Amino acid sequence: MRWFVYPLFVLLTVTAFAQPPAVLWNHSYGDGTSEEVHSVRPVPGGGFILAGVTDEGSGYTAAWLLRADEDGEELWSSVNGGELANAVYYAEPTENGFIQCGSTWSYSGNDSWDAYIGLLNADGSPEWQRLFGSATRNDWFNCARVVPDGGYIACGYLANQPSLWRIGPQGSVYWVRNQREGEQNDFTFVEPVTDGFLAAMVDSSRFAVLRIESNGDFRWRYLDDEIGAAECVRARDDGSIFACGYREPVGGMNRAWLVMRLSADGVPEWTDIIDDPAAQTAEDLWFTADDKLIVGGWSQQPDGSVDRWLIKYDLDGNRLWQFTLPGGRANSVAQAWDGSYVFAGTHGSTPHESVDFRLFKTTPEVSVNVAPLWNTVPPQGQVLLFSADLSNILTELTSADVWVRVTTPGGLSVPMSMHDLSVTLQPGSTYSRPSTPLFVPGPAPGGVYTVIVYIGNQDEDQHLGVGSFRFFKNGQGTQDQQETRSR
Repeated sequence: MRWFVYPLFVLLTVTAFAQPPAVLWNHSYGDGTSEEVHSVRPVPGGGFILAGVTDEGSGYTAAWLLRADEDGEELWSSVNGGELANAVYYAEPTENGFIQCGSTWSYSGNDSWDAYIGLLNADGSPEWQRLFGSATRNDWFNCARVVPDGGYIACGYLANQPSLWRIGPQGSVYWVRNQREGEQNDFTFVEPVTDGFLAAMVDSSRFAVLRIESNGDFRWRYLDDEIGAAECVRARDDGSIFACGYREPVGGMNRAWLVMRLSADGVPEWTDIIDDPAAQTAEDLWFTADDKLIVGGWSQQPDGSVDRWLIKYDLDGNRLWQFTLPGGRANSVAQAWDGSYVFAGTHGSTPHESVDFRLFKTTPEVSVNVAPLWNTVPPQGQVLLFSADLSNILTELTSADVWVRVTTPGGLSVPMSMHDLSVTLQPGSTYSRPSTPLFVPGPAPGGVYTVIVYIGNQDEDQHLGVGSFRFFKNGQGTQDQQETRSR
């Protein structure tokens, strides 16, 4: 017999005012004196994969991959140093594990670094690894991404040339495309898009974005007029392109923060430059659940002190808020499963002191606090009432979806129909609903249920905020269940 839990909702309105989120927690990992996170990416369902390096006290860098849960607790980590040195520069989830890339000296077989790419299983165990390099030059992959059609696209610097590598699911090479030779050129990031790829690069010491066909042919190139570098590039479904990096010099400063939007044909539509009396770099950007941008980077003062920066933009280039945290660099930023932001890089106020491998998480911009008015349901079933207190620090009127999933005592996750419910998140207000009904029928099995309420973009499964509560049906249950009811 099929059974259903029926939620009954009304239109919700939530809160906002112009301020950045606060740090919820930070975690430091490892015991080395020179450590750095190069990338952090959310894992579907919760948690993060971090890629970086540690010296492990040996004087050589070791590649370090770390899997953390949603609270930042380490689930597993893999440190690979070999006899010489290794580094991992990027990692992201695949369907069943993780793709990682970087550079290795320990296993190159030459007196130089080789680029490597590898696939890991969900527990961090290796599935395969491939090395690419030249006998006398240092080579590396800066980024490797999952391609929706299958396999991977990797970018970096090989044999004195910026190179793109299209790689199959088991590491076979489909094609390689090179750019102009020279030490002032490098591919830094690659983004799969419809019918091809976008690449961020340093081209003759200038900020550049390239559009590449699916077969590796180059369609167009945007090349900035100033000296600088593009560090990241992303594209939306409508074809608009967003890139970040830095220019130098601007107004006599060493570096200036640079974020720009390009049309689908590579024509600049707006540019945001910050060139105050410090050196700034925009390292990474991410599309948020409310269809905005979060950009992470850092600012270094003339005295050498370094601050982490997060800036949120709307799609027209307006800064919505800026978050500054002294004592390190934000090399990578992303939106977490629960709507908060995570950022990681280095932790150490100046380049001359030891730095550690550290992950920060902010509070979400939308907080969703839900709780049952009672938490037991009799065997015959009944309507369970729960309260909802919703607040946010969004800066603009924002439309969002609301949807619910209920996890049964057997672990089955059941989506609940919300009848295309959408909400309007109002800046500067707070919403409180004291009694929302949830019908639990008699045929539903006994045990502990978890109700999860999401606010965000349901089609993309992106969350501005997540709230949950538990209730018990049909008896007293275990000690853990009794504790659940008493909370």
